[in-house]
Amino acid sequence: MDTTHVSILIVDDEPLNRDVFSLILKKAGYLTQAVGNGKKAIELMELEHFDIVLLDINMPDINGIEVLKQIKSNNRTSDILVLMITAEHDNETVLKCIKLGAADYIKKPIEPGLLRSRVWRCLQKHRNFTGTEPDDRPAKEKVRARILIVDDNEVHRALVQRRLAADEHFVLQAQNGKEAIDLLEKNNVDLILLDVVMPELDGFQTLKRIKACEKNRHIPILMVSADDSPESVERCLQAGAVDYILKPFNAALLAARVQTCLLVDESGSVKSSHQPNAPDIIMDLAQRLKNDKINFPVMPDIAIRIDKIFKEKNDISINAIAEIIKSDPALTMRLISISNSSYYRGAAETRNLEEAIMRLGMRDTQNYLLLLTTRSMFDSEAPLFKTLLDSLWIHSLATAEAARLIGKNIKHSDLNQLFTLGMLHDMGKLLLLQVLYELNKNGRDMDKANIMQIVDAQHMAFGATLMRKWNMPSEFSYTAEQHHTISESGKYSQQFLIVCLANMITRKRGYSLREDTGEDLTLTYPAKVLGIDAESINLVTNDMEKFVSSIKNIS
Repeated sequence: MDTTHVSILIVDDEPLNRDVFSLILKKAGYLTQAVGNGKKAIELMELEHFDIVLLDINMPDINGIEVLKQIKSNNRTSDILVLMITAEHDNETVLKCIKLGAADYIKKPIEPGLLRSRVWRCLQKHRNFTGTEPDDRPAKEKVRARILIVDDNEVHRALVQRRLAADEHFVLQAQNGKEAIDLLEKNNVDLILLDVVMPELDGFQTLKRIKACEKNRHIPILMVSADDSPESVERCLQAGAVDYILKPFNAALLAARVQTCLLVDESGSVKSSHQPNAPDIIMDLAQRLKNDKINFPVMPDIAIRIDKIFKEKNDISINAIAEIIKSDPALTMRLISISNSSYYRGAAETRNLEEAIMRLGMRDTQNYLLLLTTRSMFDSEAPLFKTLLDSLWIHSLATAEAARLIGKNIKHSDLNQLFTLGMLHDMGKLLLLQVLYELNKNGRDMDKANIMQIVDAQHMAFGATLMRKWNMPSEFSYTAEQHHTISESGKYSQQFLIVCLANMITRKRGYSLREDTGEDLTLTYPAKVLGIDAESINLVTNDMEKFVSSIKNIS
């Protein structure tokens, strides 16, 4: 059956979860929409048809159980299949949902393969869908690989061997876990089909031993089981399996699952190491962020000390600022160079730090210190990551100045705050690129498309967390988290709208990791609320360009 006409509504209060679930299901061919609370979901279901609702249990406003009750009590929506999403591990809550009419449930954290399987199972069971379970691999791609079957049942091994050989795979066999581990010492394989229930060394124990071995831990493992209980599936995935398949299965289903698990390059050849796709990495990073397993960069010491002086003292002397800056000779020279740049150049050249601070002004000096001290974070020894970080640096620099210029245009009271907000609004991208570089270095190779897919999905959540780690005011974490989710029905601070518009202007100019969408900026919500017309946008763009061209090489 064709899934392209199956419509799924995702209801979850976490923006990251909505983005990830949509990505996984769209790649499997489903139509998706997503909302952030139960009230919006109920309103949307009155207006549009959905086949499945993916419904989070724990939400503010109306929780998932109450939404489920309303869905099932309404004649218009009672036939919709509801798949509950829960972080709860008590069977009582799950049982309550099933009794209320939920078709199935799935526990967080959710693996992409498991989500696809549960949705497909709902369609098979309740809508009589037949055929091969959809995955996110193009149908035209057919991979031939070396596959190890591990199963104590000789008849089952022979059956699977024949099916795999028919697809031109080279098949090795082992009748137990110990034999499989011995065989892996002498042979390279691309995929392992591992039965869960075996004597001596069962599937779980074998899986753990394979994943503990440096030589073999990259091999994707597809678990084979007659037990589809959530506990069994969760145990497999937590131990490192990439997917599972239930007995009995037909030849088409086996072929589809094998193709999904195998990793191929653009030529259709099997890769020699395991490269998780973007949704896998997104889910992994989301879980790391939730469990505080990310190494966050620290705010540079000089920036902290300068910021402290500005917060604690009203009467700040040039000498006090200069004394702190002089502890870093390179920083001193860069500030002097900026004061002599075309953007600031006066009648005479500044020759020392004190003169430079006087020319720049105390507040601009603070801005440039933040800019210069964070510059070293935007660097990498890997060419691809260096290119991306350089582009991100220019984007941050341009957004900071554009925000300041917009603020100046509308006579905002704190231009310094606007500059800093603009500078830090996309720090989540910086943090993610640093994390992805480490993953890349440790064998999880990613191309630019995968990197950008992950960065787009998660940079707002990572940026907000970093701002909180740095003890920045709440406006900073809010701006980092929400600057791409603005809507005309929302209520936003003037500062937030200024940074959103500055971000759009820099993207329009080409100072961005992403291409311009072609949108008329005068028609955007921030521009309309702030009263910024086309002439003002052109003036901001021109002055921003001058600033970037005069500063980027010095910094």
